[in-house]
Amino acid sequence: MPITDQDWYLWTMETPPINFEFSRAGIKDALALSLLADFSFRATFIKDFRNREDLDGYSEKTFAYAKFRHSLGRTDNYYLIVKIDSEMVGYAKLKLGDRPVQLQKIYLHPAFLGQGIGKALLEKSKTIAREAGADKLWLAVEEQNLNAIAFYERTGWETTEEFDFQIGTQMFHFFRMELDL
Repeated sequence: MPITDQDWYLWTMETPPINFEFSRAGIKDALALSLLADFSFRATFIKDFRNREDLDGYSEKTFAYAKFRHSLGRTDNYYLIVKIDSEMVGYAKLKLGDRPVQLQKIYLHPAFLGQGIGKALLEKSKTIAREAGADKLWLAVEEQNLNAIAFYERTGWETTEEFDFQIGTQMFHFFRMELDL
């Protein structure tokens, strides 16, 4: 019997992952990272874009396969991936050359939100930053991303400043948040 959309929804909402593992991404992961990042970004932010062309333009530029290949080749970038049953379901990107270290991206496939994976990904990212000699992390979060903001606040992050960032024709407001390690 085929799995229906309702069955899939119930499975993803009610079945906690049995086993997940972390690893550092390499060039071989560029395509999977590109697809996961694009999908996760669109799922989270499509509601905030008034102009679909702005979303498409940003997504095509930011999550391009070639850009990931280049970024993965930089020694100051650390891509931490999380897998369940050998399938990539999320990642974090740390810019280890910056002080404080920037947690530039932390994305999780929407089907795996609310299951503790994001918190574990954040904790592992903190460990990597500490091992690289950092005493503080910072990130930028868009003001309409209320779930992410609440998550960061629950895990000890504090807003230190605000700034605007233009994507296409639209201006977005961001919070810079920091965490002492």
